[in-house]
Amino acid sequence: MTTTAHVRPLDIDAEPVEREAVEEYARRLALHRARIADDLAGARLRLAWRGFERGARRALGANDACTLRTIGVLGDDDTDDPHLIGRRTEQLAAVDRLIAYTAAQLDRHPTQTRAERRA
Repeated sequence: MTTTAHVRPLDIDAEPVEREAVEEYARRLALHRARIADDLAGARLRLAWRGFERGARRALGANDACTLRTIGVLGDDDTDDPHLIGRRTEQLAAVDRLIAYTAAQLDRHPTQTRAERRA
């Protein structure tokens, strides 16, 4: 991950943190990023499928459409929020900036482990 112009300079007065804690933080950030990216991809697909599913609802009838919506096969036009893509994109960009900051902290943090410091 490269540092972007949106990342502020490192705060040299920041409270020191064990490298292992920052590495765990980075792992969790990666999980958050993956979840948000998956939500974003899903939202894009749901919007792409919206027109197709409208036609399917008309062709299958209200009974089948209701059953398929209840089990989650068909989306619901009322709950598919087109603004979700924008929100998820902004969230993903913010997480990416935090990942860049975290990577920069890891780059400048000593590589010595807690066990090595005790020895």
